[in-house]
Amino acid sequence: SITIVFYSKEYLPKGSIFFSTTVAKTSLTFPSFKYIADTHMINIPVFDIEIQRMILIEVHAAESTIKQRYGRLGRTQPEKYYALYDFDPKTKPFPVPQICQSDLISIEFSLRKSPLKNGLDYMKEFLPEQPKREAIFYTTHELMRMQVLKESSNELTAYGKLLAKLPDFDSLPMTQCVLAALRDYNCGRDLICLASILSVLNTTNLLTQIPQRFKSSDGDFMTLLNVMNEILLIKQSVPARAFILARVCDVKGLSHIRHV
Repeated sequence: SITIVFYSKEYLPKGSIFFSTTVAKTSLTFPSFKYIADTHMINIPVFDIEIQRMILIEVHAAESTIKQRYGRLGRTQPEKYYALYDFDPKTKPFPVPQICQSDLISIEFSLRKSPLKNGLDYMKEFLPEQPKREAIFYTTHELMRMQVLKESSNELTAYGKLLAKLPDFDSLPMTQCVLAALRDYNCGRDLICLASILSVLNTTNLLTQIPQRFKSSDGDFMTLLNVMNEILLIKQSVPARAFILARVCDVKGLSHIRHV
């Protein structure tokens, strides 16, 4: 979105040509739009069960998407729309639901650990459009392979129950990594330290401003951890009233990132 805003401010008012396949997903008004040449195609990520990964495919855009594209016209000046296709958009009024083309493993696990304790095989009856049977079958067996579900009863295993106690980390693989860090590698404290700084870190620019002595050859995460460890060490070694973060940052050369 930052790139699109830059283009709209610098190039579009000057009458430059703007190529995009995601115009429908923006809420910007382009002051110099004169023409839209719409191919009616769009790229979407779809989970392929056979190769077990997300792939990018080209499909016909839905009628709702076409209306959004068309809606960019006429906001600031008379403009023209050129449809470079003979496909009837009304045959596809809306996009395919995300649940019908995504990796369902994390969704299935979220349902299994919820008070409902049932997965998509049960929930599909309440969905306007259901995921394919093959997708649900694959998802269930993947959870069994990962030792999250019991093969005999489809209930959570002891390992699955441990995962269910953790907060939602957006994906099951990430939750597994956190559990391994806590249980197998004894680095739970490091995770908490990193989470506390990453939760307020809205740009990576400050990484270049960190003094060299904090930089780690193991990557940016370890660099941030070095910074947190330095500050926490000082905080734990002085009385609470004597700890002044601004002063510590000034001494350690971190004054430019103390807002984090």
